[in-house]
Amino acid sequence: NLTVAGRLAEARLAADDSVAYARRHHLPQFEESTAGHLGGLLLGLCDFDALATVLDEQAGAASYRVNLIAVNWALQRGDLAAAREALPAVEGAGGIPVGAAQIHAMHARTLLLDGDRDGAEKHFTRMREGMQATNLGREIGGISISLPILQVLAEAGPVLADVAFLGAALDTYRTYGDVAFMAPSGTSARELYGRYALALDEVSEAEEQFVATLEWAEREGAPVIAGQCHQGLAEVAVRRGNTAEAMEQLDAASKLFEQYGAKLYLDQVIAKKLELQGVVRSYGSSADDTVPAGEPDVTLEAPEPGETLPSGSGAEGD
Repeated sequence: NLTVAGRLAEARLAADDSVAYARRHHLPQFEESTAGHLGGLLLGLCDFDALATVLDEQAGAASYRVNLIAVNWALQRGDLAAAREALPAVEGAGGIPVGAAQIHAMHARTLLLDGDRDGAEKHFTRMREGMQATNLGREIGGISISLPILQVLAEAGPVLADVAFLGAALDTYRTYGDVAFMAPSGTSARELYGRYALALDEVSEAEEQFVATLEWAEREGAPVIAGQCHQGLAEVAVRRGNTAEAMEQLDAASKLFEQYGAKLYLDQVIAKKLELQGVVRSYGSSADDTVPAGEPDVTLEAPEPGETLPSGSGAEGD
């Protein structure tokens, strides 16, 4: 599979050919499935004009896989209302447990990012029930783990999961070893591996995944995924007490997110920088606090209403 191998340009051509074949031979279900796959590649490649065309062509599609890409794109650009509107009904899975689990994962992620933690947790529970009902993935300590379903859940997983689930997920990533850089949902499985490692404070393991994925994303032209890796490496630096390195990684992430309209992640970067401002200012307690030797002054002033953050903060291009 070219997508799993991370060969994005080749995978895109193959997916284009598959959609065209399905359309030419009047195979609507195959067309919807391959169009969803193509959409995920286009999202990863940040070819939004081509992605919009695919989604318009599949506007009446019955496949929840097309909805998944529409939801992910809306979330990425910070349009939570559009993401909610694109969410498919669970009935769209046709009673198939793995499909229902993926749809519940979509709902859980969207609701969590929209501030509805209670709703997200309910869908997360239903997602876990769906995973238990499938024969896919692995079972560890009575917990069933399917990596494709976790990929749909994305960054919501490490937030919603308990320690036992986190451990089972991380063990599954380790067992599979060479985890895919790219997933059909337009996200990176290996970048998510890094998030689960961080959630269990396996900092060096997380760093390894973020570094490898960043190198791949820069080579293959997946800029938003590259920005997410910079976010992950910023958190690695924070865990190690290196605020200056964290700020550099966040600067790199913010430039990519701003350039490619990833408002969801850009807002996260700005919030993290303001959080680090507090970390830096906590060094002293006097009125003329100074930064310790060897640490550059990277403090940020919180913007007043209507103002923007200073240059280099991620709110404006540098």
